Amino acid sequence: MTDEMCKIVHNKDHLCGMQFLREWVAYRWLRSLGMEAMSCEVLIVKGFKPALELISQVVLKEPATVLVDEGVAGQIEPVFAKFEAKIVEVERKQNCLDMLTLSHELRGTSTRYVDGAALYYTNPGSLADGLGAECREELAAELNRHIAVLVEEISDSPIHLRGVQNGIIIGDFQKYGQSDLVWLWAPPSMINELMYFNQSIGEWPCLDAQANLLGMLWDSDGEFLS
Repeated sequence: MTDEMCKIVHNKDHLCGMQFLREWVAYRWLRSLGMEAMSCEVLIVKGFKPALELISQVVLKEPATVLVDEGVAGQIEPVFAKFEAKIVEVERKQNCLDMLTLSHELRGTSTRYVDGAALYYTNPGSLADGLGAECREELAAELNRHIAVLVEEISDSPIHLRGVQNGIIIGDFQKYGQSDLVWLWAPPSMINELMYFNQSIGEWPCLDAQANLLGMLWDSDGEFLS
């Protein structure tokens, strides 16, 4: 990434900053795994517009199966229509994803894009950990059987997807009331890639040691937040 590109990403007044960051990280991450972006076959999404745009622009380059939370298929069909994607709604059972449906649809695939809302559900008016610990462990085990997982979370509560060793998590972090913040977790294999992205960031704090994911949290000027 050139110095000019870094300036675009870190410029809070540049409307394309966050989208550019997601696209660049997704592209470099897939390439670091020896895969082109079009190798993604199955996606799990919720329907947030930024996540859908990223999928359509960077990850999804050919027909694929798209697994979505029940009730949102109508929102994403226009986005994926040009890719002739197969839309599969996954039911909630006691506010959890139907793991049987997931296992069946994911069988034989190698890579997927997972939106955060497919893992954590929120009740009206309050944030809630919708997936129980047992269900999260089962989902993590399912995802770890595949090559790569890319998770995007857009909320004021970061995901703690414990047990997933081969994933990268990108999201807008608005806990401080600022829309220009971004938080990012990445596996150890991505550290060289991300250090290349911005060597001036400095040390890499471990945000969640139990998740075995290294992380960084910075503001639009490249400074760490405590």
